[in-house]
Amino acid sequence: MPIREALLELTAMGVLESEPFKGARIREVSLQETIEAFEVRAALESLAAQKATRQLKKECRRLRQILKSIITAARKRDFAAFQEHNQVFHRTIVEASGNSMLLKTWEWLAFQVRTKFTMDYLKHEDPVAIAREHEPIIKAIERGDAKRVSTLLSSHSTGLMTRLRQEYDSQLKEEAKSA
Repeated sequence: MPIREALLELTAMGVLESEPFKGARIREVSLQETIEAFEVRAALESLAAQKATRQLKKECRRLRQILKSIITAARKRDFAAFQEHNQVFHRTIVEASGNSMLLKTWEWLAFQVRTKFTMDYLKHEDPVAIAREHEPIIKAIERGDAKRVSTLLSSHSTGLMTRLRQEYDSQLKEEAKSA
């Protein structure tokens, strides 16, 4: 029974899709869903930063250690480790907000943002430069500048969303040509 309940919960979360008498499988996230998830995540992180900057000052040392791990993974082009450490960095910011609903919503988006499209972005861009975008975020946290932290977190996602939107527009053009 616990496995059945877990499968039902994962289906309700949108991680799995199931068909009667055929079982369940991991749901494929579309490019449009990935873009939308990043838009929402950027807004959530911006809100978290506004609520958490004072609390985050206590986390700067930890954030710097996480950033070192992100940069190391980027240099090695280990994109799975990059994603893992990046998630921890951003989750630390959201956790510091002390808002459990914000954290739950942010966690729910993890499946939609950790996709093939995100990994491809890292492969085609400079992952070290992307990793270094976290440095000014930490500096703004150290200064206690909540508005700047919020702005930097939003702009950190902008490059990825712009690239994904370009890819999505290209897909739409291809579909229109073949129709």
